[in-house]
Parts: sequence; C-alpha cells; structure tokens
Amino acid sequence: MPDNNNNDSVAGAAACKSSHWLHRYRSFLVDPGTLITLSCGILLILAVISDPGGLYHGEVHEGGSILYLAAALLGSSYIWWSALQGIRERDFTADIPVSIATMAAITIGEYAAAAVVAVLLLLGGLLEEFVAARANQSLESLSSLLPDSVTVRREGRDLTVCLEEVRAGDMLLVVL
Repeated sequence: MPDNNNNDSVAGAAACKSSHWLHRYRSFLVDPGTLITLSCGILLILAVISDPGGLYHGEVHEGGSILYLAAALLGSSYIWWSALQGIRERDFTADIPVSIATMAAITIGEYAAAAVVAVLLLLGGLLEEFVAARANQSLESLSSLLPDSVTVRREGRDLTVCLEEVRAGDMLLVVL
C-alpha cells in the first residue's frame, strides 16, 4: 500500500516552494512593464498563429493585421511613454530610437515589424528587471545573515559593539 502521507508532504513541499517563489517575485510579476510585455507577447503570438504570412512576407490578412496592430500599439505605447520619461530626466536610452522606429513602422503600415521590435525591446527590459529582482532578493537574504552585534578587540579588551560601530582597523573576534 502506498504511503499517502509521504505523497502529501511532497505535494505540500512543492506547493510551499511554488508559493515562496511567487511571494519572492510578486512585485516583479505585477509590475506594469511585466504585464504589458506579457500581453504584447501574447498578442504577437496570436497574430503569428492567425496570419504567419504577415510576419514573413508582409502579406497581412485582416484578422492578423488587427492583432499585429494591437501588439504594436500596446508595446509601443509603453516604450513611447518610457522614452518621454527618459527625455524629461535627460536619460537617453534605447527607448528613444525604438520609439522612432515603431512610429515609422506603424505609419507605413508595417504593423508586424513594429510589433516584433516592441516585443524584443520589452523582453530585453523584462529580463533586465528579473535579473535585478533576483539580485536584490539575494542581497536581502545575505543581509539577514548579518549579526546585530560583534565582538571586537580594542586596546587589548574584548568589547561587544553594534555592527554600525565597527571601525576600519578593528580586530573582529569569531567565537565558535
């Protein structure tokens, strides 16, 4: 007879791990940039499925054209907004030339090209944000390991001081 308690604990551990992952990256997952990138990517995938010729030959059929245009406008509008913010803050990023490229592509009716360019830039930004979120989480985990106080040897005496009071040149004592 199989051990149901063992199966339940494995399933519970997997659910706990999954829940922990979702909790850890929640702010990344619900970020507007992440949601727009995923939505734009889904629209582009649907457009390619419904009209693959629009991507390869420039021959877009009516249904595909609407999906390519929706993906292009959704992705480009976020990029345009980001480019405007960058210009206001005098931070000239790739969003500015990509904004010009997507505006030009949409203007001449190359919706598939605009959608692909927008999705590629948004995916690059998404990966950058994910890496930053992971690094931030790792740093927070490491900082939780720091002690509140340490033992230092000053002028031949062992003193317990707050971590903030440690000075350059202090000898730290490690007690095992």
